[in-house]
Amino acid sequence: MVGLINDLLNVSEWKPGGFFLEPVEVDVDKMVQEEVKQLANHAKEKHLILKYEEKGKTPHIWADETKMRQWL
Repeated sequence: MVGLINDLLNVSEWKPGGFFLEPVEVDVDKMVQEEVKQLANHAKEKHLILKYEEKGKTPHIWADETKMRQWL
């Protein structure tokens, strides 16, 4: 529910001059693992298995991690 409210607040910021990015160095592998772990808990409740298999090292990127997580 908190995520949904944050998403709605971000949509309201999309008017000109209201949407700001706060780029930081992001470890994409770590971020995806954390998000999959959270989603795996929801999947387990539905008797599903969700797992993440890393296929190699992803380089760190500069991005707004909070906004990236909202879209995952």
